[in-house]
Amino acid sequence: MLIRSLLFVFGVIVGGAAVHYYDNLNLKKEKMVLRVEFEKILRNARLNMKSDYEELQNSIKNLKGKLFVSNSTIQRFRIENDRLLAEVSDLSRDIEFYEQLLPSGPMGLVTIRSLDVKRSGDLISYKILLSRKVNEETNFKGMLKFQAVGMLNGKTIMVDLIPARITEDNKLAIPANPKVASKILNNARSHSILSVDFVRWQQSTGDLVLPAGFEPHEIYVKVLEGNQVRASKSVLL
Repeated sequence: MLIRSLLFVFGVIVGGAAVHYYDNLNLKKEKMVLRVEFEKILRNARLNMKSDYEELQNSIKNLKGKLFVSNSTIQRFRIENDRLLAEVSDLSRDIEFYEQLLPSGPMGLVTIRSLDVKRSGDLISYKILLSRKVNEETNFKGMLKFQAVGMLNGKTIMVDLIPARITEDNKLAIPANPKVASKILNNARSHSILSVDFVRWQQSTGDLVLPAGFEPHEIYVKVLEGNQVRASKSVLL
């Protein structure tokens, strides 16, 4: 009887131990499943965060790009606007210049409609408008000759003015002696700058260089056809 009781107790203990063992084993399995699931959720969350971060970075880059394009566009508009304003200003001055046109004189006569000269250091800038009344489409071909009256070495003299040119060292070529001007005016380059060739009207602009030490008071211009003076005009500085 005692032996049966002991066997019963032993069976209960062994059975309880087995149940406890299997319960622990199931618990470990559940913990493992939960851990794997948690790690999966965490990994997906990290991937989503990385994706969201990259999307945010791309959005920021796109916004910066659009802002740069907008600023560039605004700058281009400003530059274009300034250019157009300058062009309008130039056209306005040209219109004022052309408005000085008057009815032409006798048939074939060359007339100096306007002469504008300004001094800037050793340079004289000029703008001249010539006109001519003709019935036929025949060109007038000639030359402009500029002269100036002024002081040099305490004396009043008249000198020929030559087109301005820049030397190889980027300095303005200023003749030291007024007598040098006649030689320079005879070369082909000066002829091409000062030549006129037109039917009814022509505007010419350019810069003339003053001899060293010369102080001009009055500028003369002549329109030559060969050696003949066809028109002349003078302005005081």
